[in-house]
Amino acid sequence: MSAFTQDFIVQKTNRKKRKPAAMDVPARLWNPDGTPFAGGSSTPADGSVTNAMLAGGITADKLAAGVIPTVPKAAYVADPAGDTPTKAEYVALRDALVTAGLMRPKA
Repeated sequence: MSAFTQDFIVQKTNRKKRKPAAMDVPARLWNPDGTPFAGGSSTPADGSVTNAMLAGGITADKLAAGVIPTVPKAAYVADPAGDTPTKAEYVALRDALVTAGLMRPKA
């Protein structure tokens, strides 16, 4: 048997001035273990990124380890001598990419 998920948007209201409307749906929230839901935690889960952490831009020290991978740099390959690269120039480019780890070697 499958269950459906109903999303609720919680909006703060001034209870003294607001009267119930026809479309209001009373709801009780429960945890998966059957206990009443008491509200969320103010602490994000490990590895989470918050808006405050991203203030001033995304940098490696603001993110969890391994989130921003380091990209190796390939060796410089000279421009082709003519309008179209020769086989040797193509091979030089390919070998530079393989050596840097940006391209798999021929199997």
